[in-house]
Amino acid sequence: PHLAKKSAFWSAVALSVLLTFVRTGFLTWTPTYLTDIARASGGGEGSVSTSIAKSAIFPATGVIAALVVGRLTDHFGPGRRAPVLVLSLAFHVVAVLVLAHSGIHDTTSAMIAIGACGLFLLGPYSLMAGALALDVAGKRAAATAAGIIDGAGYLGASFVGIVLGRVSQRWGWSAAFDVVAFAGFAAMLVGIASAWSERRRSA
Repeated sequence: PHLAKKSAFWSAVALSVLLTFVRTGFLTWTPTYLTDIARASGGGEGSVSTSIAKSAIFPATGVIAALVVGRLTDHFGPGRRAPVLVLSLAFHVVAVLVLAHSGIHDTTSAMIAIGACGLFLLGPYSLMAGALALDVAGKRAAATAAGIIDGAGYLGASFVGIVLGRVSQRWGWSAAFDVVAFAGFAAMLVGIASAWSERRRSA
């Protein structure tokens, strides 16, 4: 019950829903997007298997992102991770908008943009059910908090197929990436609100 009274806990839940939606969206739809780009450019590299291999750039950047963001947020300490998350998510939103509206027509440019999206998303995402759960719940309820935060993420993931699939089919990839950018921006706002709340408590 004490978790329900903590605004930081609900912020973590909201972040999990939004960031898992974005992450799952990229993991699910990037191969299809790259296939479409390759076939439209006439490069002869439009096979699904090739696109799946190229889409690995997104999770691969998570190795770097998780290490860097983890190290940086540990420097600030528990309860003060929000500024790093907000900055990283701001760059992520920019990268998604570049992917959506810069007129990318080749898979190499698309891979660079997708890699940037993963680099700035997966660091904040990696903290959800681990460091943030410990921050908001402490040792006594860390497992409960982690379970709820992680479970909320699955809720976000469940909307990916319906939302992004329909949007991309009806309005194209730019519109689908706009939805992803909006989710990232919403997560950034949650992070800002969390940072503001923490600052007021420590004042």
